[in-house]
Amino acid sequence: FVGRFPVIVSTKGLDEKNLVDILTVPKNSLMKQYNYLFAMNDVKFHVTECGLAEIAKTAFSRGSGARGLRSITENVLMETMYVVPSIPSVHTVYLDAGAVRGERKPVLLKDPS
Repeated sequence: FVGRFPVIVSTKGLDEKNLVDILTVPKNSLMKQYNYLFAMNDVKFHVTECGLAEIAKTAFSRGSGARGLRSITENVLMETMYVVPSIPSVHTVYLDAGAVRGERKPVLLKDPS
C-alpha cells in the first residue's frame, strides 16, 4: 500500500542572510554555476557582497524565496553572457548592487591592448 500521510508542518521563513547562503554555500550553488559558465570562455566572475545582498533582498521583497534567486540572476546576467564570448579581451565580469538594481550593466574588465 502506497499512500500519503496528511502531515502539516510549519517551517520558519527564509531571511535575506539565508538567501545569500543559498547563493554561495552549496556544492552546486548558483554563483558557482555562473563561475563555471564564464570560465568556459576564460573569464572570471566576481559578485560583490553588496551584489549578493541585493539579489537576496530582491527575492525576499518579491516573496519568491530561493526559487526567485535564479530568475533574478539570469535577468541581470543574460545580455552579459551573450556579449562576453564575442569580446576576447574581457577577462573578468564584476556584478555589484548597482547592476542588480538595473542602474548599470555588470562591469566587464578587459585586457589593455
